[in-house]
Amino acid sequence: MPISTLSANMVVQWALTHTNTGGFAPTTQGPDGVEYNLADLNTIFDQLYSASLTVNPSSTTTLDLTSLTNLVDESLSFTALLFLFALPSGAALSVGPGASNGLQIFGGTGVAVGVPVNGALFWGGDPAGAGLTVNSTNKTLAFRNAGAGTLTLDLVLAGDA
Repeated sequence: MPISTLSANMVVQWALTHTNTGGFAPTTQGPDGVEYNLADLNTIFDQLYSASLTVNPSSTTTLDLTSLTNLVDESLSFTALLFLFALPSGAALSVGPGASNGLQIFGGTGVAVGVPVNGALFWGGDPAGAGLTVNSTNKTLAFRNAGAGTLTLDLVLAGDA
């Protein structure tokens, strides 16, 4: 089933104030910010996988991106990945290629990214491009519990199937 709506937005906003001495007014910079907005992605990419995964301490859950089930209980085989959004709670998380047929999502062979407990990871490809190719030799992602507690991972993957 094609996605009917898909967007990804990240906004970081700030204002800085410095208290001056000698009766001078405070110096203020901002408000300012940066935005990353990917709207109407459903016109480019057509599939989404979302799950809440539980990973025990010292354990790894590996997902085969060519063998998933989407939220409407359809088989899903990604051919391209556009974005990954991960929210770990309970323990820190390490995300990287799987041990067999690993998807080199972060560039080099075997490169993994750590996410602290209650942190967040958003990886997004160029929506004007074809996404990161997923095929029979580049298809698995490993989600390793990098802490002492039980990891609950809210995960969203989007791309083409």
